[in-house]
Amino acid sequence: MIINAAIQLVPVNVTNGYAMVDRAIEIIAASGLSHQVGPFSTSVEGTFEEVVALVEKIKNRLLASELNELLLNVQFHCKADGDVRAADKVN
Repeated sequence: MIINAAIQLVPVNVTNGYAMVDRAIEIIAASGLSHQVGPFSTSVEGTFEEVVALVEKIKNRLLASELNELLLNVQFHCKADGDVRAADKVN
């Protein structure tokens, strides 16, 4: 089943946090998952496993190369009996 998630990256102790957020958005875009960038977070749609793997990839890549510390805030919207899509929430 498809879930809807919001991913927010908060870089800690950096001078140019927006560049790190942009890097996370690049990773999300490269994932191939449906996504929508917003002012406070990026919405992503995929299976639970795909979204969790994406969050782990963001964490691993940024901590390995550019950040020493970060906060990742993630919200999941899941249903027992069907998909959760952003389009269904805004219509």
